[in-house]
Amino acid sequence: MHVVLYGLLSVLWVWTVAVGQSSKTRLWVRALIVVIAFGTALEVLQLFVPGRFASMLDALLNSIGALVGVIAAGRLIRVAPVPREPLNDVNRQRVKAC
Repeated sequence: MHVVLYGLLSVLWVWTVAVGQSSKTRLWVRALIVVIAFGTALEVLQLFVPGRFASMLDALLNSIGALVGVIAAGRLIRVAPVPREPLNDVNRQRVKAC
């Protein structure tokens, strides 16, 4: 379950932040670092929650999920490129006016 959820988190992170980015490699590395740090931080924080325990295996599975998600996001971006700029209401009105 850890691999799937952290993989999905990585895909969504890359997909969201990729709008308007020219350097995809740097984006993927940042996403990987952020998601791994997030998963590791959650495992460490479990040390302070009664009834919960931190697990190195869970942290490793979180990291593997993050890596799988970043790779999947890279492949998805090649198939369905993200827009160059966000499509908010202002941009939609500008597109309709043209």
